[in-house]
Amino acid sequence: MSDVPILTGPTTAATSSGNYGPTYLPWQAFDNNLSTFWLSAANQTAVSLGYAFTDGAHTIRRYAITYSNGPSLSSRAPRDWTLQGSNDGTNFNVLDTRSAQTNWGATGVERREFSVASPAAFTSYRLLITDDNDSRAGAAVVVISIGELQLYSN
Repeated sequence: MSDVPILTGPTTAATSSGNYGPTYLPWQAFDNNLSTFWLSAANQTAVSLGYAFTDGAHTIRRYAITYSNGPSLSSRAPRDWTLQGSNDGTNFNVLDTRSAQTNWGATGVERREFSVASPAAFTSYRLLITDDNDSRAGAAVVVISIGELQLYSN
């Protein structure tokens, strides 16, 4: 079971660098419901989605990302990112790096799980996503969609 509790509404514990609109908020990536999802703001150089624990530091050893947005929109799946941890919410340490994560679910939903390369105890975690699977030229992330982000200490 994910260390992050199932969220049922907006909370300051779930954070993002921005949202596509008021119906795609960060808490929806932690609500255990694949019919809802977080959708990043458009055309940013990098986007982030995170969670801040209120019960102290957690040592996250693995994490899962579920892409969810429909079969014709797999360009919105994350391609390159780092998982980062922080104890002050400002200074983040890189714990894991992934690149070239392509070919996300032809059905519009796919879950991928990853082991954390350098686990350590932090109160806040975030995915800093630097590229999506959109083939259009340019350095900005067009849009990222994440149905669920799960963080595990075991």
